[in-house]
Amino acid sequence: MDPVLIGRRNLRAHPRGWGGASVPLALASLLAIVIALGAAQGSVHDPSGPVALRTNPAVTYISGTQVPSPPASFAFRAPSLRQGAYVMRPGKSAPTITLSAAGSLYASYLSSMAGAGWTLVAQQVPSPSGEWTLNWRFQAQTAVVQFFMTPKPRLDVTICPPNPYC
Repeated sequence: MDPVLIGRRNLRAHPRGWGGASVPLALASLLAIVIALGAAQGSVHDPSGPVALRTNPAVTYISGTQVPSPPASFAFRAPSLRQGAYVMRPGKSAPTITLSAAGSLYASYLSSMAGAGWTLVAQQVPSPSGEWTLNWRFQAQTAVVQFFMTPKPRLDVTICPPNPYC
């Protein structure tokens, strides 16, 4: 407002305080609570120790990994390591892999990996052509299991680490 219309004394706002001692006391109390909670949380430890994947003696695993091998009924050849992935193809005497067989392989990996302690992170359910992908994680390790029908049936298992591209 114009100081000519209203005197300067009426234009000044009254100084506002911090509310006496209540605000600094509340801030000090809040700081003490945060420090106490941080100290209490830092002293809590997990008595169970490090968690490990569960192995099942009835299940065979891809050598050097804790990822189950495909069921023997699929007659996959021994895996070959190509570009950081274990690649498995059906043997010459293997039965033809149908869409229902691709679905049963998918279900087999869902149950065996979850039973071993892996956590499912992402999945692509079997497509109309029978192809699917499962992405699993256990602590800092990732396993990507992919099944392809074309051009020829193939099961790929990629373990990270050591593969840096997962």
